[in-house]
Amino acid sequence: MLVFDQKFQQFFREQLKSQLDKIEGLNEHERYVLDKEFSEDSKNIIELETATLGRAVRTRCLENKNQVSIGIELPEEFNQFCQNVQKKMAALPVREFDQNGVKRSEADQEAWPEQRAAKVQKALSRALLQTAAHSYDLDSSLGITEEKINDSSAAIFPVQQHRVKKNVLEKKSGSHKVVITDAAASHHFMSGTGLTGARENVLHLQNYTKDVSRQENPKVDQKTQRLALDYLEMHQKGVRDFVIKQGEDFLGEPSVFKRLFGR
Repeated sequence: MLVFDQKFQQFFREQLKSQLDKIEGLNEHERYVLDKEFSEDSKNIIELETATLGRAVRTRCLENKNQVSIGIELPEEFNQFCQNVQKKMAALPVREFDQNGVKRSEADQEAWPEQRAAKVQKALSRALLQTAAHSYDLDSSLGITEEKINDSSAAIFPVQQHRVKKNVLEKKSGSHKVVITDAAASHHFMSGTGLTGARENVLHLQNYTKDVSRQENPKVDQKTQRLALDYLEMHQKGVRDFVIKQGEDFLGEPSVFKRLFGR
């Protein structure tokens, strides 16, 4: 668990200012709006901190092969704050010349609003990751400092889970047959169902392969093969349902999930 106490909020503000100052490509007007939006006495910052002060959120921290993954279930107020900032940045006018006085092409002018909003969103992600790492004392114990953040994996996003209707497919081509199977459900980092689901899938597939390989006469044992396929479908469906069930707490409008990586 992480608590959005005053120390957390203060450290986050400091990290956010540091990350925003490093955004490249902003002109004076854009940087002025950004500084105002994220200043300590801005209305949005005050409302965010007031709404989340003392809030405890679920987290997950995993180390694997020198990579540390941190997941945080963010309060809805934080998600709304991020969305509002992105909209405001995307709505700013695009000036004909960039911060270096170089004239922008039409393509650059069209692409810049989204790029600008994405840069701000990335700064938010990096600041939150560093604050979480600091709260876990990972910056001092493991040396997870901001230059080791994996930018490609730092993101804020709502959780979505998917599954297919059928888990086992049998395809034939002449005398050849292939069985395609998967749990066919998106795993969930916070619920710990990635490796768990994968392990169960492999075990069920091993059992199916063992049953089929023991058949001496495939033509005579067609009924046994079909039964083995039905059992495989049933067991894989069970894994799929388990994976989805474990992640249900993180679905819907009230929950936002953040997955961040540091090396």
